[in-house]
Amino acid sequence: MQINNHYEPEIRLKDVFFEILYHWRSILIAAIVGALLLGGYQYYSIWSVHREGLKTEDEQQYEYALKDYELNLKTSQDTLRANRTLLQQIQDYMSKSVLYNMDASSLLREERTFAVTLKREDDSAPAATFQDPVDYVMASYSSSLFNGVDPEQMLALLGTNEKRYMNEVVRISINADTNIMTMVIYSESEEKLKEIGEYFVDRLTTVCAKPIQAIYPHELVMVSDTLNVGPSDSVQQTWAKNATDMANYKEAISEAEEALYDLEKQGKPIMPGKHIGRMAVIGFVVFAFLAVLLWAVRYLAGGRLHDGKEMTQRYGLFVFAEADHSRARHPGKGIDALIEKWEFGKKRVGVDQACHQAATLLAGSVSGGALVLAGTRASKRFDQLQKTLEAELKGDVRQIVPVADFLQSDQAGRLPEGADLLIVEEKYESRTDQIHREAEILSMQRANVLGTVIL
Repeated sequence: MQINNHYEPEIRLKDVFFEILYHWRSILIAAIVGALLLGGYQYYSIWSVHREGLKTEDEQQYEYALKDYELNLKTSQDTLRANRTLLQQIQDYMSKSVLYNMDASSLLREERTFAVTLKREDDSAPAATFQDPVDYVMASYSSSLFNGVDPEQMLALLGTNEKRYMNEVVRISINADTNIMTMVIYSESEEKLKEIGEYFVDRLTTVCAKPIQAIYPHELVMVSDTLNVGPSDSVQQTWAKNATDMANYKEAISEAEEALYDLEKQGKPIMPGKHIGRMAVIGFVVFAFLAVLLWAVRYLAGGRLHDGKEMTQRYGLFVFAEADHSRARHPGKGIDALIEKWEFGKKRVGVDQACHQAATLLAGSVSGGALVLAGTRASKRFDQLQKTLEAELKGDVRQIVPVADFLQSDQAGRLPEGADLLIVEEKYESRTDQIHREAEILSMQRANVLGTVIL
């Protein structure tokens, strides 16, 4: 028997897992105790404050949080509603606007410039006001251009009969400093441009001019008529502004939706009374975790024999048989049975099977003298192994001697001369420090150790 002083124990995570799982009762009890303790403490804290007619700190924080939540919710909803309305208005305008839906690359623009001059001072004219009469004349032309037009005729001529869209296709601008009035007309074809221009120039100089001439006699003279390509700077600025506004509205909508999502995800603040349940859940989880940690540490620091490989790697012993040792509190019953099935599966090696396997292998290894069963556990732990060996090795050994508490020096000294030794230990029960001491004694006595059986 050789002792490997450089051996380092291995940690088997699966073994640690099942060690914890077999202690599910104590973990559950610890979790329930934790839930009762933290939940009860929270209840007592609230009750003691209410008894004095006060509000707890949690209740005060809840009121502040609720007001803040409702304010943020209303602000986000109002912002979302307003920006959606504004975006819809721009989209409606863009979809119905005749000018906006024209091809900018083929857009034609005709500008007709008119000079306005009063004929003479007339005693019958209205008394002078703070407004320049010419300014009044030009403003009257601009405001009356579409008054009384035939909707069907406008729809055929301009493609729309809504005044705000007609004002885009045919628009009048005035310059009060120079008394110049400019009519700008847009179209995608010169023919249509000419048709629209003739119609509105005629209307301007006849239908619109008649009532204005009755108030302020004046001369309306066309001084220029130019044809240009593309929209004017003011139209381009309007389009650019609409595009910018759309982008801003979409961004504001996205931010408001994100804020609403965060509020929905956060949820409405929880009333203080519900903190009892939350604290109970926290206590349940924390104490369960502590119980799990306790059993894991106890397993790792317990100094127990966990696997037959340890006997081979540390002491060079051949393992004749190794039984699947259940750590369940009630083996084969209820939840413990399910855990055992999960750990061992269908091919579980029982003690009987391990004993017969050991007897079969030992039949060719014993020398025919005494066979000593040595171990650190009490003899009654391997009574079954002794009976099986006695029954199956009758002709191979003269006697089988169980040695209990092998660490006692008086037991070590009573080993029959020339006896073969079989180390018998119990998985998860035998202590590694005692096994090591046992190995040192046997090595010192140069005992003939055949191997080991792990029950």
